[in-house]
Amino acid sequence: MKILFISINGGLEGGANVALFNMMKELHKRNVEVILATGSRGALTDWMEQENLQYFLTYHPIFYTYPSHKTLGDMLYYPIELVKRLISNKINTKQVCKIIKQTNPDIVHTNVSPIYYGYLAAKKCGIAHVWHIREFLDIGLGMTFIPCNRILRQKWENSYTISISEEIAKHFERKRVGKDFVLIDGVMSEKEIIYNSQKKEYFLFVGRLSEQKGCNDLIEAYSKYISISSSETELWIAGVGNDDYEKSLHNLVKKRQLEDRVKFLGFRSDRYKLMSEAKALIVPSYNEGFGFITVEAIMNGCPVIGRYTAGTKLILDSVKGTEWSFTNIDELVQCMLELSKVNIQEIENRLLSAQEIARNLFSTESNCDNLMRIYTSILEKEK
Repeated sequence: MKILFISINGGLEGGANVALFNMMKELHKRNVEVILATGSRGALTDWMEQENLQYFLTYHPIFYTYPSHKTLGDMLYYPIELVKRLISNKINTKQVCKIIKQTNPDIVHTNVSPIYYGYLAAKKCGIAHVWHIREFLDIGLGMTFIPCNRILRQKWENSYTISISEEIAKHFERKRVGKDFVLIDGVMSEKEIIYNSQKKEYFLFVGRLSEQKGCNDLIEAYSKYISISSSETELWIAGVGNDDYEKSLHNLVKKRQLEDRVKFLGFRSDRYKLMSEAKALIVPSYNEGFGFITVEAIMNGCPVIGRYTAGTKLILDSVKGTEWSFTNIDELVQCMLELSKVNIQEIENRLLSAQEIARNLFSTESNCDNLMRIYTSILEKEK
């Protein structure tokens, strides 16, 4: 079996590429030939080179969605940004067609839903195409596919789809038997699950810095928590966003007089170590497609305080209430206060119970078992 994966870039900064990395590693162990077409080099392509696997660099991929136009500058450059997307899509379609002819894969697998050229190239070359739906494009990210999201759904009808949760499949009405699948991401190998009882005094946020991720709510809640408690617990924020939004967060921290309590760490490659030592990971995101970071935290022995919605709700429900949840800022403050009062032995018991469930549901091994079954069923239909 030979699979050509399509991704935006070769780094591991986001959950989508981490999930892709995990899939490719497990498939490679099972002697599946994996090939990658991506827009840039990074940790993922480094691994491909180490394993002597084929990868191809494509022309500056851009999500096939309308450009953002929140500021005057955005509006002025809107036509240029739109044309860039159209040109990028056209060039990448031609490039992937050449890659398909050169490598002759059995399946083309597009790793994220707002990328269009993998589908177009596979269709032109008569190859089965899998479209991975990893996010709530509309309600989660505020994205609109070009020319409209209704057209994207029509394209999905001519492809196989994999949704990363039942909620996403339901949202996009992906329910065709044998064509639409649900596959929960493999987050970590069951062999890598750890628990470190030596916790440090910081709450942790890991992820993209954006309004959708609830970063403002996090800082406001932390400010309230500090004002009504005598805790020395700091707030560590690991992640990056666009310059304007990051600046607004720094200004909010300054306004709340929290400069000595809130640390902006930028992008960190050691997030697992940060999680293992954190008092808790806080996930304030409004609409997580799956909740990748939540599972990572649990598997690294980190308590989770998560917004009870979308993908985060899915994970918290899956571990049967062993973590803490909230729906608004005041409830988040209460979670911080309650967790601070719980003794370390109870926290350890709750985490070990959650880890055992996560081992069975979210390991990379179980994910690959199910993925192989999907690929096999697709190839049988394509005969």
